[in-house]
Amino acid sequence: MQSAIHLKTKVLPGRKIELELPQATEGEDVEVIVIMPSPKPSQSRPSVIDILDEIHRRRPHGRATEEIDSSLQAEREAWDN
Repeated sequence: MQSAIHLKTKVLPGRKIELELPQATEGEDVEVIVIMPSPKPSQSRPSVIDILDEIHRRRPHGRATEEIDSSLQAEREAWDN
């Protein structure tokens, strides 16, 4: 039966890693899979809040609440007919 061990380690000088396997027998063959961490997002990308602020700056004159309500009511009436 195959078993798996999840270990974390640091990369050593020379881009090497060292693992200590408590359940392994000396000379035993093992398979090693290395999963690299996802790159951290750069700070140069704008946040969602920054994007929304920019949208609002580009469209400062939104429709009044009454205008939106009137449009919605006209749509409802059109569907009822």
